[in-house]
Amino acid sequence: MAETKEIDFKKVATPHWAAFQPEHAFDDEKNEFLRKNLGGDKTIVYKRDAGKEDWKCMTCGSKIIVTRVAHTVRDGIFPLSGSGKVKNEDVPYCPKCEEKPAFHGQSIPPR
Repeated sequence: MAETKEIDFKKVATPHWAAFQPEHAFDDEKNEFLRKNLGGDKTIVYKRDAGKEDWKCMTCGSKIIVTRVAHTVRDGIFPLSGSGKVKNEDVPYCPKCEEKPAFHGQSIPPR
């Protein structure tokens, strides 16, 4: 029986408005992991084997795909107005275990 080792996930620094707020880890074999909170106590983990490019869902084994989420920048002089700028974010998800993220993400408030 293979020994199960605990993986130490660390929060990735991302802007507060980002749709993808992952935690990141490596194991002893240099495999890479991303863990995403799905709300409540639910999480999903993606794994990329050492030396590989593709990420896989640890729940179902599906290849992880990426979609774009657009965040409007609210930098205008009036409330909720803006210059038309958009920040795009690439958000990974499992096509079997998760719903595709919405294209329109959270607005970015003025600084």
